Amino acid sequence: MILVPKRSDVRIIDYATRALYSRLLKWGVRIFEWEGPVLHAKTAVVDGRWSTIGSSNIDQLSFFYNLEVNVVVLGATFGDKMEGMFWDDLKSSREIRATEWTRRNWLQRLLENTFYYIVGWI
Repeated sequence: MILVPKRSDVRIIDYATRALYSRLLKWGVRIFEWEGPVLHAKTAVVDGRWSTIGSSNIDQLSFFYNLEVNVVVLGATFGDKMEGMFWDDLKSSREIRATEWTRRNWLQRLLENTFYYIVGWI
């Protein structure tokens, strides 16, 4: 299950991100879009004990050039709090369903795929 912003601060990134939805939905990943203000923090909790929070993106630019940082915390208490915030955030989110996603128009698909490949070159 993943939670992503419905709108980021860079519109082409919104399109590029959505280019991956079909594949993720096919693999059974549940996708939720946050409908609140821009969500910039990157967080994860694994097995309720390993948590990370920070600003790092998973891309070449962030890994090698940007001054990004994440903190990793080991512990169930912190993991429980992070999971609680995640579930609260889902209340302000909308789930993307495969049935509705496959019915989006051709222009939307074109923009998503075009910007997905362009962002890869940036």
